[in-house]
Amino acid sequence: IYLGDKKIVGILTEATTRVTRESQIILGMGINFAISEFPSALTERATSLFFDEPPTISADNLIGEIWAQFEQLQHADFMALYKAHSFILGKKITFTQSGQDFTGRAMDLSAQGELIVACDDGTTKILNSGEISLTSWN
Repeated sequence: IYLGDKKIVGILTEATTRVTRESQIILGMGINFAISEFPSALTERATSLFFDEPPTISADNLIGEIWAQFEQLQHADFMALYKAHSFILGKKITFTQSGQDFTGRAMDLSAQGELIVACDDGTTKILNSGEISLTSWN
């Protein structure tokens, strides 16, 4: 999740499918809550929710507010919401797949949540895990 053009939240997801049970999804969030200094390698790419001022909410209350939003959205079309608010879709990205570096444009998400990338070499790649980096904000 980005504030302006700097990252304030990282989200990690993992899905598992079991033959005997329903699929399980694990979701984790790391929030830069009240950090005033970042390592030099991150100063241009990361910020904090409360960077130059004292927090106006406690971390515990923020977690409660986030859970309340999940409760309100329990019947929402999450994929449509995600696409509508995605910071990545439409952006130039780089990623590594099978040891090879690629550059392309993040175009869409599959029904399974995989990132569809139109690569500069004319190919289309489907990413279902790993890390991407933005190379351009437009």
